[in-house]
Amino acid sequence: MSRKILGIDIRKDSVSAVLLQSDFRGKSIEAHAHSSLADPNGMKDGVSNCLSGLMKQTDITGATCVAAYPAEKILFRNISRPL
Repeated sequence: MSRKILGIDIRKDSVSAVLLQSDFRGKSIEAHAHSSLADPNGMKDGVSNCLSGLMKQTDITGATCVAAYPAEKILFRNISRPL
């Protein structure tokens, strides 16, 4: 059974994406793309450009997506609850 995994790494100054193909032979990289972020507020455009470049190389339909974001762009809350 074949499975596609789309990995997206969003950093402060760049965005990278890779499409992995997993099957009975093992895992292999099917396509990859990288886009620099000239403007720190241009994250949306950077992600869009990176994914567009990846889609020009291969079909990402049906891929499971895993994303990594910079910690300073995420809000964390620790909630304690009684056991």
